[in-house]
Amino acid sequence: MSERITEYTKRYGPDPKTNPQLKVILEHAKKSGMSGTSMENAIKRGQGLSMSGKPLETVLIEGMFEGVSFIVECLSDNKLRTLQDVRLIMRGAGAKQSSTLFQFTRHPFMHLTGPEDATPEAQLASLEDPTLLLPVDRVTLLPGETSTWEVKVEHSDPPLQIVEEMQEALPEGWSVTKTGLKYYPTTFSSMEDDSEAGENYRNLMAKLEENGDVFEIHTNLRWSDYEAPQHELVLSD
Repeated sequence: MSERITEYTKRYGPDPKTNPQLKVILEHAKKSGMSGTSMENAIKRGQGLSMSGKPLETVLIEGMFEGVSFIVECLSDNKLRTLQDVRLIMRGAGAKQSSTLFQFTRHPFMHLTGPEDATPEAQLASLEDPTLLLPVDRVTLLPGETSTWEVKVEHSDPPLQIVEEMQEALPEGWSVTKTGLKYYPTTFSSMEDDSEAGENYRNLMAKLEENGDVFEIHTNLRWSDYEAPQHELVLSD
């Protein structure tokens, strides 16, 4: 709920009077018991402000762990504090700071939610209608999900324009639930899921995610038992 408040604030502004999407989600949040302070903080985050009202800036920390490359993306009102805290977590887990940004490319992405009462196969079939003219190349079901799909936007069009085109093109029952920018790996590293290194890696990621400044972690890890997505729609080559 908090992510959606932040997202709608980013896209359409912080005033519910002129942002009907934000107004609706705030009403839902209030009914579900979300506190006014939490809603206010989510709106501030969407405006690029911290809870104290200070401007937030993006801080990237690149690292390596057992051959796996990662980027820790943070939003912080105190860059020095964030760098110190994240580096301390990395050192404590045996990870090292290293240049890894060149192993990733940055692209806009969207998450789409399909009808929950439909199977993934049925959802995919509803997108195959050529008259929809979806403005993207590939739609992939997220691992462990049954109705949430990710779209990697390859186009050079402005991200907001792509989102608006997608919202107009989607069939009934579908919606855009999240947008943003993501670092996609150009090469992958493998690790055994049940190995000691795998357990240590998961502990490192968990500790990083506990830090309040960490916004997103991008990694090039593919577990050794990785299987290609079973539900994917390629709209153009």
